[in-house]
Amino acid sequence: ILLQKCFFVASNGEILIDAETCRKIIDTVTHPLRDASKQELHDGCLSFLAQIMPVICSDGRLTELHRALFGTLFDFSVHNVVSEHLSEDTLWEATTAWQDALSGEDIELDGQLLARCVNTIDERLAALAGRADQADILVLLERVAELTAKLIACATESHKHDRPKRCQQVDAMLRELFEKRTVELQRQTDET
Repeated sequence: ILLQKCFFVASNGEILIDAETCRKIIDTVTHPLRDASKQELHDGCLSFLAQIMPVICSDGRLTELHRALFGTLFDFSVHNVVSEHLSEDTLWEATTAWQDALSGEDIELDGQLLARCVNTIDERLAALAGRADQADILVLLERVAELTAKLIACATESHKHDRPKRCQQVDAMLRELFEKRTVELQRQTDET
C-alpha cells in the first residue's frame, strides 16, 4: 500500500515521485516476472504493475516507461497461464491493463511496439509447437489467438468509425505477424 501511494497523481497531472525513481521501482517489481525461480512473487508483482499502468500512462514525462510497462504486461499475458502462483484475476487484470492503454489511446502501437508484440506472439507459438506434452495445446493456442485478436481490436479501436482505415491497419498487423513466421520458417529451411 505504501508503494502504491508513491504513484498518487498531483494536481499538475504528474505522479509524486520523479521519473527516475518511478523507473527504478518498476524495474525492481518487474524483475521477478522474468525469473521462473520466483514464481511465488509473480501474482503480487503483476497485480501491482497492472494497477499502476493507468497512472504511468497519464504522466506525460513517462512515455518510454509506459511503453516498456505495456510490453511487460503484454509479454507476461501471452507467455503465462493461470497456475498455483498466478490467479485468474491477476492475469485478467494484467491483460485488461494493456488493452485499456491501447483502447484509450494512451499507447500507440507503432512499428517498434508492434514488432515487439509480434515477436512475443511468434515466440509463444514456436514454444507451443515444440512442446512434447500436447494435452492442453489447443487451449493454449486458443489463448494466444484470443490475445492476438484483442491486441488487434484494441490497437485499431481509434479507427472504429473509419472502416477502410481500420481494415488497412488490421491487414498491416496481420501481415506483420504472418510474414515474421514465414521468414522464420524459410530461415530454418535454408539451414537444413
